[in-house]
Amino acid sequence: ADPSAIIKQPVDIVEGMTSEIATKMATQMGYVGGQIQDAATLISNLYKVFMECDCTMLEINPLATLKDGRVLVCDSKVGFDDNAEFRQ
Repeated sequence: ADPSAIIKQPVDIVEGMTSEIATKMATQMGYVGGQIQDAATLISNLYKVFMECDCTMLEINPLATLKDGRVLVCDSKVGFDDNAEFRQ
């Protein structure tokens, strides 16, 4: 439980999550080689879910790397905006 290991990345609401930002985050998280692209894709998809589902919070803990190199979410905590229910 090292709070300094948390990566914070501002995202422009108009521009959204770019592949450059997602790749930067994956690299900061310590992924290398092909795992960088896998992790960046996962990060981009999590942002997409956050925006499209009117989330107020999307917490991933832990994000894991399997022995075969795949990167996946093991557990998450998600909050939704009740006022946006009409869009869902």
